[in-house]
Amino acid sequence: MNPIKTDIIKAIGATINEEGINALSVDVLSFKMGIIRDELSLYFKKDDDILKFISLNLEDEIKQLINNVVALNHPPEKELEDLFKRLYELFDQKSYYLYILFSSEINEKDTAIQEILKRIKNTAKTYLSQVLEQGKKTGVFCNKLETGYLVENILGHFRLFMSDQQLTNKMIRDIKLIRANKE
Repeated sequence: MNPIKTDIIKAIGATINEEGINALSVDVLSFKMGIIRDELSLYFKKDDDILKFISLNLEDEIKQLINNVVALNHPPEKELEDLFKRLYELFDQKSYYLYILFSSEINEKDTAIQEILKRIKNTAKTYLSQVLEQGKKTGVFCNKLETGYLVENILGHFRLFMSDQQLTNKMIRDIKLIRANKE
C-alpha cells in the first residue's frame, strides 16, 4: 500500500474515532494530514467519497483476513477460532471500522456504500457456510441445525459483541470530547 493511502486511512480512522462519521470531509483530512486539499483530489472528488474509500478498504481487509485464515489450512474448528480472533484484533486495532459497520449515521440512500457493506456481509456468510459445512462433513460439528441458520446466529452474536465494543468506544470518545470542551 502506498504511503499516502496509509496516511489517509489513519487520518480517516482518527477522525471517525475522535469526531464521528459526520465529521469526515476533505478539509478535515487535509488539516489532519498537514497537506493542502488539492493533494487529496486524486482520491476524493467530494466528501462522500471518503466513506466509500474507507468502506472499500474494510472490504479488502476482510477478504485478506479470510484468505490468510484459509491459507493456514486448519481444521474447521480451529479455522473458526482463528477467524474470530483475527476479526476481533482487526476491530480492536481499527475500531473506526465498527462505526462503518454499525453506524446509523451512514445514509441508507448511499447505495454505493450499502452495496459494499452488503458484499462484506455476503463474503462473511459464504465463508462461514463453507467452514461449517466442512465441519459437518468431517463430523467436527454435529449440530443438525441448517447451516444458514447457524451462520446467521454466529454472525448475529459476533455483531452484538462488536456493537457493544463500538458503544464502549463511542462512550470513551464522547467523554474525551466533553473533557476537551470543558478545557
